[in-house]
Amino acid sequence: MPLVPRSIGGRVTAAAVVALAIEVLASAGLAAVIVTGRSEGGVVPLAAARAALVTAVVLGGVIAAIAGIALASLAARSIGIPLRRLTDRARAGSVTVTGWSPGGGPRELSDLATAMRGFAAAAAERQTAAESERDRFATLLHEMGDAVLIAAPDDRIDLANPAAERLLGSAGVTGRYLAEVARDHELLTAVEEARRSGSAGAQIDRSEPRRSVRVVARLLPGGDVLVTAQDLTSMRRLETVRSDFVANVSHELRTPIASIKAMVETLESGGLRDERAAPDFLARIHREVDDLAQIVTELLSLTRIESGAEPLDLAATDPAELLRSAADRMRALARRGGVTLSVAPLPALPRVSVDREKIATVFADLIHNAVKFTPPGGSIVLGASRANGHVSFAVRDTGGGIARSDLERIFERFYKADASRSREGTGLGLAIAKHIVLAHGGQIHAESEGPGRGSTFRFTVPIAPAP
Repeated sequence: MPLVPRSIGGRVTAAAVVALAIEVLASAGLAAVIVTGRSEGGVVPLAAARAALVTAVVLGGVIAAIAGIALASLAARSIGIPLRRLTDRARAGSVTVTGWSPGGGPRELSDLATAMRGFAAAAAERQTAAESERDRFATLLHEMGDAVLIAAPDDRIDLANPAAERLLGSAGVTGRYLAEVARDHELLTAVEEARRSGSAGAQIDRSEPRRSVRVVARLLPGGDVLVTAQDLTSMRRLETVRSDFVANVSHELRTPIASIKAMVETLESGGLRDERAAPDFLARIHREVDDLAQIVTELLSLTRIESGAEPLDLAATDPAELLRSAADRMRALARRGGVTLSVAPLPALPRVSVDREKIATVFADLIHNAVKFTPPGGSIVLGASRANGHVSFAVRDTGGGIARSDLERIFERFYKADASRSREGTGLGLAIAKHIVLAHGGQIHAESEGPGRGSTFRFTVPIAPAP
């Protein structure tokens, strides 16, 4: 009988090993001794039987050891090789959720591979979610208007968003010491105080350039300091505008009302019977009432323009025609003020998309302002040029000029740069002109090199689309 182990499905079993041992014993003529204590020639002496038994046991042990080694080798091959494949693919980074497979082996390894695929899928989902959250946080931090930065325990800047770089006045501040780039000592003081007490705040106010910033510093676990800074410059400016507006409108209304009240009281006390004084007082009352009505009308008009309640009637118009029409309309006013009004030579310009009536109001307000502050003998020149998809109009005068600090506020309602601007007019003309231009999608600003050196008002309107 051949000494070949029996197997089931290609696998060596324990029964196969026992069968192998019996076959070996039988081939040695020892099977009967082990079973009956006899041999074919008769009764075997006890010593010989014992020797045969020992031999059989030893031989069986050897065979069992060989079979065990074979089984271990087969198990190592059937389990170890697939495991090594999984390990190698994992180290190479080539394992995917759908590709995690041992490439053969027993069912237990297949179950392990399935479990590992599930674990890999869950890990991939968590990683994707974490990356998405990180990207959202980075976008939020980048787009924030408030400055955010983190200073490490050694005061190196670990993180700074664009707003923080603008506050510090320098780009690429990450990795640099805070003291190198911070221009405001209040910021450094707040960081030092936060390291000592856990949190601190500071207010930064500067006049040149005008700036107002609120700073909050908080100590984080690990020794880092989180600094947030909110630029309050625009808010403070709006508060100033609101306060000035209330004061100016109160003054503009109080003055004519006080004049009317005084004249009415004079008429009541007997002036009405004075045939020469009464008509004069009544005429003055009419003028004051007209001024009040004009203020109210212009305030309502300005409010409607700001809110978009007055739609624009846009039409393609020749810029040269707009300038000639404005000059013809305001030339009489300029002549009464002893000022010359002219239109400069114009280059070839495209047509613009404007509401002619409202743009005429803009020219009227700007020219009236120029006449009012240009002494007799001065001049006003109207011009236009092309600029970046727009046509830019200009009203230049040789008048009293505007202080640099007043240029950005000159278009506010009722704003008066100096006492001389308290003369005739409601103080709303430039504000109305500004909002008409903005409604057209343009911009308006004033230029001046200072008092006594004249000024230039420029505004833009979009070029009309091609027909």
